[in-house]
Amino acid sequence: MEQLKQTLTKIWQEPILVGHQYLPPKIYDLLWNITEGILTALLYPICIVVGVVSFLYYNLIKKGGKDLFKSSEEYNYEKILIVGSSSGIGRSLALEISSKFATRKNQKSLTLTLVGRNLAANEKLKEECSAIIKESHPVEDFEINVRQADVTNAERMKEIVNEMDYDCIIANAGVTIFVMMGDKKPSEFTTLEKIQMEFKCWETNLTGCTNTAFPAIERLIQDADNGNKKRRHVILTSSGTAYFPEMGLYPTAKSALIGIARNLRAKLESSPKYSNLRVSVLVPGWVHSSMSKAFPAKEMQLGMISSELAAKLTWSGIERDFEIIDISGVWGLIMRVFLKFPFNLSSSLVALLDR
Repeated sequence: MEQLKQTLTKIWQEPILVGHQYLPPKIYDLLWNITEGILTALLYPICIVVGVVSFLYYNLIKKGGKDLFKSSEEYNYEKILIVGSSSGIGRSLALEISSKFATRKNQKSLTLTLVGRNLAANEKLKEECSAIIKESHPVEDFEINVRQADVTNAERMKEIVNEMDYDCIIANAGVTIFVMMGDKKPSEFTTLEKIQMEFKCWETNLTGCTNTAFPAIERLIQDADNGNKKRRHVILTSSGTAYFPEMGLYPTAKSALIGIARNLRAKLESSPKYSNLRVSVLVPGWVHSSMSKAFPAKEMQLGMISSELAAKLTWSGIERDFEIIDISGVWGLIMRVFLKFPFNLSSSLVALLDR
């Protein structure tokens, strides 16, 4: 039996492993991707069936169906930390949360902390949020704090996260290479300069986000160990480009955040001790912001929405406890299609788009 196994392995595996020794690299990659495409077409229906069966087994058998048909209800978070609040979705989220609190009769208090590098912008935002809330609440019902920080400073972010007992922490800071370029065109930078900016972009979007999320989750787990059973939530901000990470280090970082959030949520969900803890990931598409304005290829900005609408959809998804708050729309759908490209063939597509 062992001999038969070794023979069969040799027959089907050796051509794959050693074929690159006898064929030109490009031809080998082409043949490999044709094979991958054919296998994907044949096996994808089976993957769908396996996925549906796994979903039903987990939710109906393992969890007894208790959550499958349960309608999600809005949850009122009272102590909220928004990182990256000085512009874009983060800024609109702060205004949306303030508006929600101002109109709700069943929520008596709100503490909102705004974090970012632009202190002046967050101070102005604080005034706007306060003005909204003051229309229906006395000043003793709410507190709005401003903290200046660079998300790549791990110690500073940990210090901010642990300042108080937050029940909702939104790790939203991010930047694109086009924002970093400022008024210059991509052609004005050398290849080395572009790659160095990509590295910095990676540091802000991935490390900067985990510098907030990881200490937050550690704090929440420790509190749960000490008996705190209040619902608490950590949200990581990704991007619709995450569905096609080969496009650059920005989407690669954002893709990693989706994986991190889903993995952490699964770990917490599997433990009854931490069933009150939530991790979600926000996946926006094109949103009117400084980042979308800096992007040079305006014709690619399909499904653009306002930051106000993005914030409204995001906060609804957070309160209703969606695992993936996907508001990427048409852009996200296109990226998902690109995700189905055979791996090495997508490299040629990326090379064409990068010109």
